[in-house]
Amino acid sequence: MRPKRWGLVATLLPALGCTTTTAVHRPPTPAEVAEINRSASTNRLEVMHEEAEGPVQPLTIRQLSEARVASVDLERMTIVAPDKPPLVLPTDRVRSVSVVSHKRGMADGAGAGITIAILAGVVGAVLSAHPDPECIGCQHNNVGFGWAWSVGVYTVPIGTLLGALAGHRDVFALGQAP
Repeated sequence: MRPKRWGLVATLLPALGCTTTTAVHRPPTPAEVAEINRSASTNRLEVMHEEAEGPVQPLTIRQLSEARVASVDLERMTIVAPDKPPLVLPTDRVRSVSVVSHKRGMADGAGAGITIAILAGVVGAVLSAHPDPECIGCQHNNVGFGWAWSVGVYTVPIGTLLGALAGHRDVFALGQAP
């Protein structure tokens, strides 16, 4: 398979998105709430919670732009967002609070594209170290650079675009901290 085809295949990796999960207390401590709010300052906040009690507990995800956790105690969590009424949820039904950052996702995707290009360059350099004996007069210099460039031309912009679309997700899982 030629390097360009590998580059196109490799660009699918950033589409999986990057996620960082942090275990927090139930209810979150003031320091944990500050961390959630710092992370959510200009990003989308998603709250995963159970709608009702019972054996079957469907989960609901609420998405709010530029939201923050206003208050939290043993009984309720209040989330506020500009131009919306406060969202008040029972703390024991909130499973997680996630923050989605498209800027950070863009950086993750670009980093993945660069990493794939560097790996392609290393593979090209290793393969060119053992030239084909039937190739008389072939140039084997800078093969690694050529492979890195031909793969990177595709993986970096596509990885950046896919990373920006998927975003980086910081998940704060309630009740998971020791």
